[in-house]
Amino acid sequence: MVKKAALLLFRGTGAAKQMMFVRDRSKPFLTLPGGKPEGTETIEQALRREISEEIACEVKDFAFLEEVTGFTPDGRPLVISLFSGTIKGTPKPSLEIDDIIWMSRQDIVSFQDLITPITTAEIFPCLTRHNLF
Repeated sequence: MVKKAALLLFRGTGAAKQMMFVRDRSKPFLTLPGGKPEGTETIEQALRREISEEIACEVKDFAFLEEVTGFTPDGRPLVISLFSGTIKGTPKPSLEIDDIIWMSRQDIVSFQDLITPITTAEIFPCLTRHNLF
C-alpha cells in the first residue's frame, strides 16, 4: 500500500477560487503537492519535507482534513492523508516538479485527462463535503 500526504492549497474566493496542482517530471498526471514518508518520518514530517522539496516553500500551518483511499494510476492501493494549510513563500517548481498549475472548478474539465482517478473519485468529493472547493 502506498501512503502519501497532500497539502490542499487555495487562492482566491468564490468562482475565482483555485487549487494548486503540481506536475512531476517523471509522471504525466497532475497531483496535489506532497508525497510519501521516508524512513521513520511521520506523515506530517513527510508533508513538510515534500512541500519544501516540491514547491520551495515552508508549511506555515496545517490541519488534518481526511484520509482518502483508492488506487495509483498503475493500480496499486493508495491512501492519501489530506491536510489543509498555508505556506510561507512564493511557490515555484523545485527538484522533481516541472510545473505548478492553479485550477478553478471550471478548469477541471480542460484538465480531466491529466487528473488522477483518486482525485476525481475521492478528493474532489471530499472537498465538496468540507465546503472547500
